[in-house]
Amino acid sequence: MTRTWRRLSCRPGGRSRRRRSATSCSARSRTPTTTPGRWRRGGGQRRTSRDHFRACRIAGRSPDVVITWTVGLTARPGRENSWIAIANELTETSNRLDEGCDIYICLQNLDDPRDFLWYEQWATMPLLERHVERISPMLAGGPEGPEGSRLYTSIQRREQLGYELLRNHVSPDRDWYEASITGWAVARAKPGREAELRQLAVDLSRMGQEFPGNVTHIAHEREDVPGTVCWFEQWRDQSVLDARVASLEERYGAPRGTEGVARMPAGIADLMESLESTRYRVVAT
Repeated sequence: MTRTWRRLSCRPGGRSRRRRSATSCSARSRTPTTTPGRWRRGGGQRRTSRDHFRACRIAGRSPDVVITWTVGLTARPGRENSWIAIANELTETSNRLDEGCDIYICLQNLDDPRDFLWYEQWATMPLLERHVERISPMLAGGPEGPEGSRLYTSIQRREQLGYELLRNHVSPDRDWYEASITGWAVARAKPGREAELRQLAVDLSRMGQEFPGNVTHIAHEREDVPGTVCWFEQWRDQSVLDARVASLEERYGAPRGTEGVARMPAGIADLMESLESTRYRVVAT
């Protein structure tokens, strides 16, 4: 079943930061303006992903390896609104870290408002560990705490296969995040086809970033599970995503079915043993 999610807060970084307007959800100071749903930027300029890449080159390490942290939890019954407030507070905590956090996004499942999901990227593990230490008191204990049995975390070191950390083709004058679609997919290569799936991920990432209406298109390869590729994508709206799917089907062939791998374009599905994907609907905070 397709699951729908609502963005609570986000702080993407990237080369488009200089063009971001007052409508950006990456505002350091969450001071509302006279227009509902818009925020005014406050504080100094944050370290961008371009700065991160430059620092990596100076330090002699590859900028293409990032630490990705995904966190999911289920709020206690009746405590959903408390977690909305906590999500925004966690975002402010990440914004106070002046380096290392490239992407920080929080989503809420609209089909089940108790379910929350975070997606983060950090330059190094020590920076992530410092962040986790700071936010741990918010995640533990108290009546607003999550149901421990449903709390899960995944910290992975992944090689980034995309050529840009973040691309924004959307007008900065528009609240694109109110209508944008966020997708998360994980594919496992068929035995012996790992290199082909890896190259496919690079190609899809490049084409996705160049597609009109793409906001973010990032591909990762999991270090701990060879042959496993993860995608994180954001599209301006559903019509753009539909056009993207149509272009892939024209290039790689029509799908052979409607479920799992079979619903992917034939040329892509041939490389995959399994595929899990989730589509999210993103709205303003």
